[in-house]
Amino acid sequence: ERPRAARMGHSTEFLVLMVGPFYLLLACWQFVGLATLADKHLCPTLERFCKSLELPTGLAGATLLAFGSSAPELAIASVSALTGRAAYAIETILASALIAFGLIPAVAVYLAGPLRLHVTGALRDALFYALALGLLVRFSARPTVRAADACLLILVYVLHVLVIAVVPAADGGEGW
Repeated sequence: ERPRAARMGHSTEFLVLMVGPFYLLLACWQFVGLATLADKHLCPTLERFCKSLELPTGLAGATLLAFGSSAPELAIASVSALTGRAAYAIETILASALIAFGLIPAVAVYLAGPLRLHVTGALRDALFYALALGLLVRFSARPTVRAADACLLILVYVLHVLVIAVVPAADGGEGW
């Protein structure tokens, strides 16, 4: 007996070829909508927020934007930890970081043209990221990750935010 799709004159490949481009167009449309929303509403609101509270923009990026863009990873990590599948959370977070640090800056430079990058800020952020990643690798080598390990990783993040807030920026801006 032939499969139902073959009896009806349809093949799976045909459906994939017809539906695949639709999903690709839908994804592109969502990215354009997200970019428009961020450009017209998120960025101006964040700028007003930083100005009214006298916060450095780097601090807003390391806190508000970081939590907002990491919301899916935070949800996956929480659910994975609660269900006892924490290995999925680590893989998801590390893969997301590859996209955030490898793909997004390259696409931004490609679309926006050359960007001015302040080496001190990039080195500061890279140092803290390397420290957190090194600690995570060290903790993952053991059979269990303790609460103290998690607290140390949180402390690294808090120190990163404090350094951004207190140390004057290289572009002439001031710390908190």
